[in-house]
Amino acid sequence: MMVRIWRETSGACLAEMLTRRGEYASHLDGSDPAGLPGWHSVASGILAYGPDPDSNDALQAALLDHEVLRAIAPQLLPALDRPAHNGIKVFYQRSPTSATAEIRVNGIRHEAASQALAALPWPKVTAPTIARFYAVAVRPA
Repeated sequence: MMVRIWRETSGACLAEMLTRRGEYASHLDGSDPAGLPGWHSVASGILAYGPDPDSNDALQAALLDHEVLRAIAPQLLPALDRPAHNGIKVFYQRSPTSATAEIRVNGIRHEAASQALAALPWPKVTAPTIARFYAVAVRPA
């Protein structure tokens, strides 16, 4: 499972950055509704997993519908401290009774962006479910 998660998130971004063919991950410019203002980004697909397919689908759809990078951009943009290749890990876990939201920038938890992710409206689930994706703020637009 760990290999699959890496391959479909971080690995997809790496492969896309090497090939630049749009086969492994999406290219988002700063004007894209799902992108980071002022940056060209590469973003993996959203991977959701857990024991209940309906909960997985609901959480995956919510992450997509929220256009997370754009939604948390006010908190996230100040953390992009490299001129290029800032890694962004988006992780959201929900159960019927709890939730965990985490944004990591260049491997370090970013508290304000994590809180902004947690504050988005999330669907109820019937079983523990995790949704995640990876993005790289490649360069300023």
